[in-house]
Amino acid sequence: KKKKKKKKWIVLLRIVVSVLMMSEKVPPPSTSTSTSTSSLLSKVKADNLQENGWPDPLWVFGYGSLIWKVDFEIEDKVPCCIRGFRRRFYQYSMDHRGTKDSPGRVVTLLEGMGPEDVVWGMAYKLPKDKVDAIMSHLDFREKGGYSPHIVDAVVEGTDGEESALSCLVYVGTMDNPQFTGERSLEEIADIIATSVGPSGPNIDYLLNLAAALREIAPHHPDPHIMELEKLVVELRDGTPKDL
Repeated sequence: KKKKKKKKWIVLLRIVVSVLMMSEKVPPPSTSTSTSTSSLLSKVKADNLQENGWPDPLWVFGYGSLIWKVDFEIEDKVPCCIRGFRRRFYQYSMDHRGTKDSPGRVVTLLEGMGPEDVVWGMAYKLPKDKVDAIMSHLDFREKGGYSPHIVDAVVEGTDGEESALSCLVYVGTMDNPQFTGERSLEEIADIIATSVGPSGPNIDYLLNLAAALREIAPHHPDPHIMELEKLVVELRDGTPKDL
């Protein structure tokens, strides 16, 4: 029992420390593209934890490859969005879609510039008895500069009603060593079109993400993803692509 309690607080401390470090190191939000996400990410609430130290229930919000590549057991899933964020290909990928010598590009989250900035994705409810194993797997999968945080997601019901859903999300914050900063769409497209890593071609990551977003949020297109898809397909095929 003492070991369980100790493990619980070690896990909690790890997440809380990562959030505190982010809020201390990242400069306050500005009107530039590379603004911080710190004001929109929350700490884990100590009064709502499982015995293993994770929130109860534990939902994980995916906004990149977690939307279309779910290699872990889930209990439930629901399309949802997080408001006040932008999804950007501003994260180096040296372990999945590129290498140390030739890094690919994957998505992370930035704070939005206005109320129109919304990121759609998929939230997954993890089985309570499998949380430790799944989170260990996700920690390894997201090891390339990402850290776990808590964010409030919004689920839109079929009747138009909205409900809130607290989710854990992995974010490559501005102070992580693999954050690229603002880059032009053309530069990102050139890299995505040619990069390859242990998990496969970088272009597959982008095209799978674009296809998944059209399926789960057809009425909420992501301009950054759509424009990159257009540019990368043009580079691949040598012809313009009509969206």
